[in-house]
Formats: sequence, structure tokens, C-alpha cells
Amino acid sequence: MNCSRFTLRTTLFSLLRATTLLAVTVLGAFSTLAAEITANIESEVRFDDRSNRDDRYQYRLRFSPQLDFTRLPNWSMHAFVATGDAFSSSHNTLFDGNSDYLYIRRLFVRHSGESSSTELGIIPTFKGRVSSTGLAKDGWIAGVRHVALLANSKLEWVVGQLNNTQAAHALNLPNELDYVELEFSSAKQQAFNYELSLERMLGANFARAELRYTRDENHHYAFEVIDKLDDDKLKVIISTERQLSLFSQTIGFFAYYSYVDEAFGPRAELTEDFLATGHGLALEFDGKLAESANLAWFTKFEVYEHNTRFQLGIKQRFSF
Repeated sequence: MNCSRFTLRTTLFSLLRATTLLAVTVLGAFSTLAAEITANIESEVRFDDRSNRDDRYQYRLRFSPQLDFTRLPNWSMHAFVATGDAFSSSHNTLFDGNSDYLYIRRLFVRHSGESSSTELGIIPTFKGRVSSTGLAKDGWIAGVRHVALLANSKLEWVVGQLNNTQAAHALNLPNELDYVELEFSSAKQQAFNYELSLERMLGANFARAELRYTRDENHHYAFEVIDKLDDDKLKVIISTERQLSLFSQTIGFFAYYSYVDEAFGPRAELTEDFLATGHGLALEFDGKLAESANLAWFTKFEVYEHNTRFQLGIKQRFSF
């Protein structure tokens, strides 16, 4: 037990030291520019129990620096560094001797105007609240995204490459275009909101529709369906999110049901911590441990047709 604690403490200390050195390097490199640098750092440690594999203790680190140019107020540069070695996983496993990955996953410039924004480079994937509703939130696309704000809606298109799914090669320049997306969505201020999109991804074509309902700031509901047009395979997600009060504490609650056809392919598998196809149900809870330290706990339980999964952990976030 003492050895395990020492190994965990040593690993986390080394990881924090590496992140600090990276932050100092970034700050030093740009200290002579007329720019403002900000960054977010998130750390997480969790216990992961899956029915089809041994228990694991894992940790995750995210570092997101941003450079805002004061002489070019509409322009900014962004980077994203995280643990993990794959598109759909940003956790390292403790005590296995081989899981010490830390890679730059995204690097892009953003231009923000009054009615539009453009990102160019190794850009993020933003597709929903949890892994079940879209591509992994720590993944990347090598390409360009443009978002145009209309009167009561938004039009977004993305063109790039997605087939590079190893974090060690995330910054490789694209050599082919295998990802195209066109999305139309409603204004966020309304109680009912929707998204409609067409996608060309990794040689397959998809149509996606999502309807969201916000009853109030503490109650949210969503229904999403994705149709793989090539062979009419479906992915369906129904979810709810709300705030609960328990023992004078505010608890975040999120639950979703999902169904994914077995032949849905990478569109399902490139989600964070993908577990299985078929019918599934997931419950998530989270809450604050220390408000002043931005320290929180979380737990998640998933049940699929042939697999179950339980997670319990703590996470911390701070900015500078």
C-alpha cells in the first residue's frame, strides 16, 4: 500500500512538473509579443471497473493555453495538451509501467468577428454533453471550421482530416480530406433548440438531428438520432440533465439511454471511453468537494447488453 501511494504521488508530481515546465516555456516564448496569455489546467484521478477487464486506476491531465493578440484583437492562438495516446482516450493507467503519454493534441488559430468565427489548424471536436452524443471532446480534426451567426440561427461547416487517431501524430499535416460537415442550428436562447447536420466521415455518410428542451436553468432534455445513410444504421440518444439537492449540497445529475447499431463503425467508436454497441443506460453524478480549490468528485455507472462499467474519481481545475 505504501509503495502504491508513493508511486501515485511520484507520478502526479512528475506530471505536474512537466506541465509547469511546458507553461513556463510557452510564457517565455511569447513574453516579447504584445499578447496576453491565459491557460486552464485540469487534473483527474479515477477508479475504473469494467466487467470485461481488470480494475484500473487512471489519471488525466489537460492543459489549454490561449494567446490573445492585443494588436490584433480578433485573433487568438490556442493549444491543447493532454494525457492518453488515442483520439478517444485521454487517460493514463497507473502502475502498468507503459502509460505515461502526454501529447499536444490541438494547435490552431481563431478569428472571432461580430457575426462569425473561423478556426484553422488542428481544431477541436465539439459535439455534445457526453461521449455518447458525439466525437470525443479531447479529439481533433486537421482542417478548418467556420461558424456564421444568422438572425435566429447558426450555420457551421467543417472540412478536414479525421483518420489520424493516434495522439502522437495529432499535429501531422493532413494529406487527404475525409471529414466534411454542414450543420444548421437554432438560437440557444429559446426553450426548444435543434441541430441538423450532414456529415461525410471516414468513407461513410451520416445525417444527424438533435432536439433539446430547457425547462429552466436546472432542467435540460435532449433527443438525438444519427442515421448512417450508406446502410441505414442508427444511433439514438435520449438524455436529461439537472441539479439535485442532497444533504444541503448541490449535486449534478446526468442520465442517458443510447442505442448503437453494431455496424455503425468509427462514428460510434471515436467517442470518449467507448464501451459497447447495442442498448445502453448511463447515470452520472458530480459535486463539489472544496469550492475554493475547484475540487470536485464524480461517479458514473453504465449498463450495456454484455458489459457494465463503474467509475469513481476526483478532479480539480484552475486557471492563470
